[in-house]
Amino acid sequence: MRKAQRPQAAAGRFEDLDFVFAQTVTTVLTAEQERSLIETVWQSRRRLALANLWSENPELFNGLPPTPAPHQMPLSAGFVRRLIDAEKKAIELVADTSSARALTDLMRAELDAIALARQTLFEHNLRLVVWVARAFLGKGLELADLFQEGSIVLLRSIDRYDPARGTRLSTFASHSIRLGLVRALTERGRPIRIPSYRMREVIDTTKARGQLVSRLGREPTAHELETETGLEVGAIDEILPAIRPLSSLDAPIPGSSISLSEVLSTSAGSSPYDALLETETVEQTRFALSRLPSREQRVLSMRYGLRGTKEHTYEDIGRTLGLSRERVRQLDKAARVKMRTWLLAS
Repeated sequence: MRKAQRPQAAAGRFEDLDFVFAQTVTTVLTAEQERSLIETVWQSRRRLALANLWSENPELFNGLPPTPAPHQMPLSAGFVRRLIDAEKKAIELVADTSSARALTDLMRAELDAIALARQTLFEHNLRLVVWVARAFLGKGLELADLFQEGSIVLLRSIDRYDPARGTRLSTFASHSIRLGLVRALTERGRPIRIPSYRMREVIDTTKARGQLVSRLGREPTAHELETETGLEVGAIDEILPAIRPLSSLDAPIPGSSISLSEVLSTSAGSSPYDALLETETVEQTRFALSRLPSREQRVLSMRYGLRGTKEHTYEDIGRTLGLSRERVRQLDKAARVKMRTWLLAS
């Protein structure tokens, strides 16, 4: 076995790289070791398929199932699915306490062999997930999340890997891991979801934009990105708004405890909610005012500066209406009581 080389990461780029590599082993299996382990998996699944058949026909169970011969030809997709289904059914039978003792013991031994071989293949190929995930950093998910998504795909690839096709497990799984990471970025990598069929364009544009910014020292134009990526300007104009970083309104401004929403509310005046509340209050006040007698309407309008007039004192209103100051105060109080009653009832 040869040691896997650890990728050289730029300082501060892979904050959780040490955590990810702590979950992996430092050796890579040879082709012969891989073939031996996966042969164990397929042979155990064949024996489980026979045991499942005999569990449905107990009269055929006359001892241990014969050992199937090693397969030389690649397994068909349908046969692979049947063997995987046989393993799932065996797990259910082992969990069923009413099954025959000898049969469940046989199935349990085969399931343990499959689990051990799968675990060995999984642990010795985890660094492949790290190598593939490096290309997707900075696109919406942290390395630990990419590592988790890629590990799930690696397990699925191990279940379907067939060395009779002439490839290594790393070659077989790499493409599936890339597709799984693209799917994860599409579904969970951005607040605004991007269609999966355009994710490759987004990745290429993001990579080209970073390279041009480093090279030119400024934000590249759409035509420069077109030259770098080969995409049309129209497609780039659609992609650029989607790859711009989004800021949370509740996030604090760097170097300050004030959030962005507080700054925006201070600079932009009242919030939409406050503006709506103020408009609704004015409309309800006007409606209630219109229900008052004309003299009380005039008293309130002059007293509080309604309907475009300025505020007046009780004495000014009394001189205008030919009333005493006390009578004006009584009309003002009575009108306000009526309006308050109507507003609370509405």
